[in-house]
Amino acid sequence: VARVTAGISARVTAIVEVDAMDAEASSRLASFVGAAALGARDASPPVQVTTAVDDASGNVKVVVFGGSGEVARLLELIELQLRLP
Repeated sequence: VARVTAGISARVTAIVEVDAMDAEASSRLASFVGAAALGARDASPPVQVTTAVDDASGNVKVVVFGGSGEVARLLELIELQLRLP
């Protein structure tokens, strides 16, 4: 059984790739994820988000760095956002 020692934290890097989004949807996703990261509840370690959009193909990449709990929360929010019509 692994034991967590006080002062040790885990950081997570997650990359979300979305294919064939139109310009409006990709802009909406980037704004949404950025705003959600600013509202992160656990700021230790801080959450960072980077988005990249290829306008020609409509592909979007969202890279999220931070504590495991906050990254998991952002991934859930991204999933919910992608399900919207």
